[in-house]
Amino acid sequence: MQNYSQTFESRRRIKPRIWNADYCLLRGLAREVRAFAIAKAEPGLTVVDYGCGAKPYQVFFPVTCRYLGVDTCENPYADLVMQHGQKVPLADGAADLVLSTQVVYLVADFDNYLAECRRLLKPGGWLLLTTHGTWTYHPASGGDFYRFTQDGVRHILGRNGFNIVALTPVVGTLGTGLHLRQLVFNQWLRRLHLGWLAAPLNVVTNLRIQFEDWLCPHGTRMSSPVILCALAQASDPA
Repeated sequence: MQNYSQTFESRRRIKPRIWNADYCLLRGLAREVRAFAIAKAEPGLTVVDYGCGAKPYQVFFPVTCRYLGVDTCENPYADLVMQHGQKVPLADGAADLVLSTQVVYLVADFDNYLAECRRLLKPGGWLLLTTHGTWTYHPASGGDFYRFTQDGVRHILGRNGFNIVALTPVVGTLGTGLHLRQLVFNQWLRRLHLGWLAAPLNVVTNLRIQFEDWLCPHGTRMSSPVILCALAQASDPA
């Protein structure tokens, strides 16, 4: 098996290419996870990447951290694999940090998933959760079930034992419209056997998305972003 850092998926997520349609999304996600690691990942802490894929973001965390990838499919990169609905085979409070990137919208019973995130964390531990706000249908691992607003993210985390400290958008409201059209145009070009035109189109569109995000005030960006990133702290048990 290749080292996770050598896989295409990991390279693409850590160093996205500006000529790809998902450049702005992946760039924003990498920025948020890197900031989380810098702020919270002290040497010796245990980090659980819950829904880890190829563990692309492990490179952002100190090598002295215990980094555990968890997944619910036949994933050769995961350290712990279990079936849907099963508990992660770790003790309560085993983790100092939990990372959940683009997972919760794929989980039909996301309350169980979030309850596991909370169970795994020590009181006062930190969760970074990212999920889609506005995006196209994207089934993976069995289904694509939800889209969330900022109020929805606050609600589902609050009722599962988390206090949100910060909520930020990746690709804000203006950029969302551009990005959705970008995805459609890429698909059309492939069907017309004109895929070579996608790269220059994507470069122009990605630059425009970044410029419009820069122009847009935070409140407007939060209205209908492509992705919402929540930094949340595990509350003390009642």
